[in-house]
Amino acid sequence: MHVMRTVSAVVVTTCLCLACARVQGVSYNWTLSVVDNGGQYSSVAVDHNNRPHVVYMGADGHLHYGWQYGATWMNQVIDGDDNVGGHCRIVAKTWHDDIIGSYTDFHVAYLDGTLDRLKYAFKDPWSPWSVETVDDNVNIFRRCGLGVRKTGEPLVVFIGANGPVTMALKQGGSWNKEEVDNEPNCRLPDVALDEDDKTYLAYVKPYDDNDEVRVKYRVSVLDPWQVKSVQFGGRVGPICDPLVDDNGNLRIIAALNNPTKVVEALPFGQEGKLRVVDDDNVPILAGLPLLRYLFTPHSVDNDSGLHLLLVKPKILIHEYEESPLHTEVIDNGTYTNHSTVGFVVDSAGNLHATWYDAANDEFIYAYGELVPEPASMGLLALSVGAAALLRRRCRRRT
Repeated sequence: MHVMRTVSAVVVTTCLCLACARVQGVSYNWTLSVVDNGGQYSSVAVDHNNRPHVVYMGADGHLHYGWQYGATWMNQVIDGDDNVGGHCRIVAKTWHDDIIGSYTDFHVAYLDGTLDRLKYAFKDPWSPWSVETVDDNVNIFRRCGLGVRKTGEPLVVFIGANGPVTMALKQGGSWNKEEVDNEPNCRLPDVALDEDDKTYLAYVKPYDDNDEVRVKYRVSVLDPWQVKSVQFGGRVGPICDPLVDDNGNLRIIAALNNPTKVVEALPFGQEGKLRVVDDDNVPILAGLPLLRYLFTPHSVDNDSGLHLLLVKPKILIHEYEESPLHTEVIDNGTYTNHSTVGFVVDSAGNLHATWYDAANDEFIYAYGELVPEPASMGLLALSVGAAALLRRRCRRRT
């Protein structure tokens, strides 16, 4: 176990960056703590009380789970096999019961680097972790994506050993798998679900210096897949992340290696719209600029919810999409890469990030507490929701 080591964001001397479309007049106070010694790959989720839960590949090569008990980080091994936990993803599913109240289940997908397997772990509040194999013949270098349907059924997308983009959905205790695209060399698969379980699969199909991002989508498991293609104008990688925002819009963030920039695409509704989020031409650490992004659940308008976590040489940055773009440094002077970072925004608008500090061999958790500034109308103490409403009304009057 590790006691929390808090560091004010003002005096942090090692550098990690985050990008957000933020509500005007709010800021974040960052607190850093050490989860464990070592920890490649990572992912973070929050439970019904907005408490953080993390998974990562420990220094021992096993898949670990960490959670906070007061000011102390507790750790346990989920999977003790060797070389497991690569590209791990954790998703929290919260339930509300009239008798027992709210509780959260946790779903984890990850890769087995020794036996080339895709594995899945599950835990509810009353049982220990259960571990099973989804597929025993996968391409372990191509990443995997994880989603959970509103009924609690997990859905995993991955690249098979022979190249097909494959989706696996667990129903009735067994995994039902289907090949979604059998063209060779596809990579960076991921999945996003809207509130009605409409499923979007996004992955990259290389085409010389102008990669195509393909989106396969359908309303239900009985429907045929529809396809939409997006050209980002460069080589996409290492990240291509789909997300459905609160308005039901699919948005895709891609990091381009050539030219160097981070671009957002809206494949539906605004045909062909591309928006450059970051292209300051700072050299990218090992060609890995973008780590993870998410939209805040409480957007004031359609453009105010985007948060980006960016990695640049020895910098981890949180950027707010404003005019002009606002950037704040979380960690400055360390070394990390895209495979070590997790990021999520909770229901109160607070930010949770994880990464591996290679310089000090520490797995770090950062908590960004939302701090709304006092409103200009003389009200000194407002809730986040009331402050957002007040700012919206003020904008409409001007």
